[in-house]
Amino acid sequence: MIGIDGFEFVFLKEKNAAREDYKKLMEEGYLEKKERTLIKKDGTVFVSEINLSVVKDQSKHPEYIIAIIRDVSDRKDLEKASIEKDELLKKSEERFRTIINSLIDIIMEIDSQGKITFVSSQVKDILGYDQVELIGEIGFDIIHPSNLEEAKKKVSETLELSKPFDYILKVRHKKGHYISIHAHGTLINVDGEPRILGVLTDNTEKEKSEAKLLESERNYRTLYETAQVGFWTSNVGNGKIIRANDKTASMFGLARANDIIGTKISDYFSKELIAQFNDLLNEFKLVNNLEAELKNVNGIKKFVSITAQLVERDDIDGSSIEGVIIDIDELKKVEHALKESQEMFQLVLNNIPQFIFWKNKEAKYLGCNENFARVAGVQDPGKIKGKNDSDLAWQEEEAEFFHETDALVMESDTPEYHIIEQQLQADGKHAWLDTNKIPLHDSEGHVVGLLGTYEDITERVQAEIALKQSEAQYKEAYNNANLLKDLFSHDINNILQSIQTANEIYAMEVKKQGKIELDDIIDIIRIQINRGAKLVNNIRKLSQLEEIEQELYPVDVKKYIEISIKNVKSMFVNKKIVFQVKSSLNDAKVKANEMLGDVFENILVNAIMYNENSIVTLKTTISREKIENKKYIRISFKDNGIGIEDNRKEAIFQRIYNKNKTISGVGLGLSLVKKIIESYMGKIWIEDVMPGTPSKGSNFIILLPEAFLILKF
Repeated sequence: MIGIDGFEFVFLKEKNAAREDYKKLMEEGYLEKKERTLIKKDGTVFVSEINLSVVKDQSKHPEYIIAIIRDVSDRKDLEKASIEKDELLKKSEERFRTIINSLIDIIMEIDSQGKITFVSSQVKDILGYDQVELIGEIGFDIIHPSNLEEAKKKVSETLELSKPFDYILKVRHKKGHYISIHAHGTLINVDGEPRILGVLTDNTEKEKSEAKLLESERNYRTLYETAQVGFWTSNVGNGKIIRANDKTASMFGLARANDIIGTKISDYFSKELIAQFNDLLNEFKLVNNLEAELKNVNGIKKFVSITAQLVERDDIDGSSIEGVIIDIDELKKVEHALKESQEMFQLVLNNIPQFIFWKNKEAKYLGCNENFARVAGVQDPGKIKGKNDSDLAWQEEEAEFFHETDALVMESDTPEYHIIEQQLQADGKHAWLDTNKIPLHDSEGHVVGLLGTYEDITERVQAEIALKQSEAQYKEAYNNANLLKDLFSHDINNILQSIQTANEIYAMEVKKQGKIELDDIIDIIRIQINRGAKLVNNIRKLSQLEEIEQELYPVDVKKYIEISIKNVKSMFVNKKIVFQVKSSLNDAKVKANEMLGDVFENILVNAIMYNENSIVTLKTTISREKIENKKYIRISFKDNGIGIEDNRKEAIFQRIYNKNKTISGVGLGLSLVKKIIESYMGKIWIEDVMPGTPSKGSNFIILLPEAFLILKF
């Protein structure tokens, strides 16, 4: 090493620092404990601790340097390892704290005196306390008095016997109420001292869930035991009943459910029925509504319906059968009564002088009365079912016309009244008919067919033709116009009365036999009778408006609207209709009479009939309006129906028969409405609910002079 520059032994990156050390050495004369990285002969490096002193000559000039170099690599490695260990410990503590704080439960540590030495941050979310509020406090202080003794006992057993605890107790929230807590605790050792590490879980939601489950089980048990249908469970291996309710026992002629346990289902039914039951169960694992005759222990027979399923149960060895049995004995009697009632209904229809028929949606006949069967050439009403018009006595073009009008009525869901048409009948007669065709609906309001009625008006049509051909008879025809109007009303009422009588007789027969499921046709006939009667009533009222001066008096608008809504609801019991009535007035009276109710009812009925939505919305608004110093009551009826095009908003109030069947018409009703409103010195018009978009619904607006009561003293 002699002769070698000392800086050659210094690690390259520290050479500049070493030169600075040298300068400081020359100035101060010594350097202590300088750590520098040096290079060995083999090229390896090591950390050294260097102490340097300058030796001077007599002139006090630096003569040489004494250096003491010590290898401190091992010590540095130990220091580095210690630092790394401290950093790992710090990270571990941070990770542990993160895990503790991320738990949804409270972590709590208490010492042998019951003091809380640690609590996690979740205590704020569950119990409302900050951590600092509980650390150092006695944990027993926040336990409910009813749980205190048990809590102390659990803690004592854990500290003395190392026995973990797991129990539920109530702990006081910071706000004063108590929370149900599920506590788990175990003994740990901290710095030689026994501590209890506890995990506290909020048990509130679990208690609620358990309470709901218990309630559900109670409800199920109550339903099972009190149901008016029989429930039973039998063992597949031996066929014995292992569970049943009282209703099952009652049907089998026994007093209580326990009396039926141990007996077999096969004890109460014929061998043929049991064989059929087993075949279905083996093949499909399910028996659905199997009708059977049951013979109970008293020898009494009755009809029942059996539904059963093959299932696996944890509390029964092997497979079992879960079954439901329903007493349908009364239903069978009612079915028999219904058959007799239907025969009576057909008898009534056959004695009505008019012609009646009904079809399904494919325009195939489902039934008719004898009058119709005779002119159709089938004689017996029972033979018309399944036929269409081309199979009957009509001419080909007549059958096509009948089919077209049928399709129009069903597709548009709009009745057609007083269709004047020709018909070649089975006896060769060319008859003129006045026909009404009405769509039939199921319980959900879907069109399922149509009902048709007509009368032979051949003589009337021939008379009209003869009158037109003779000018001499013109005056006589004119004079007979009112007579024909009255006859028309009278004849239509006769038809409706006949159908009404049939419906009432049918209803009386049904009432005698008990409640059953009826064919929707009966209700539909009743509805159409009401509508037909309404048409006749409208004709008479229109005639009165033209011929008799009406007496007007103050009328409460809101009261008449409420009455009309009530009437309309009874007409559309199967429709989902939302009525809204809004009035900004405490008292809204107009000069009118009882016909105002007809106006409101007509508008509401049309809004429902011409509406394709599943839920019909009708919003009625009553307000006051002043025009040229005159006060009016404004009534607005907004609907969400199919709407009315602009070019029809005025024409719809005219008394003109609309032969364009593709456009829904409201007939005489709205012409009568306009006539009544005008007789009150009022106005009526139609706007779009959404301006410029008729399909979003119509807004019928009525303006009537306000009436004021004159007080007399």
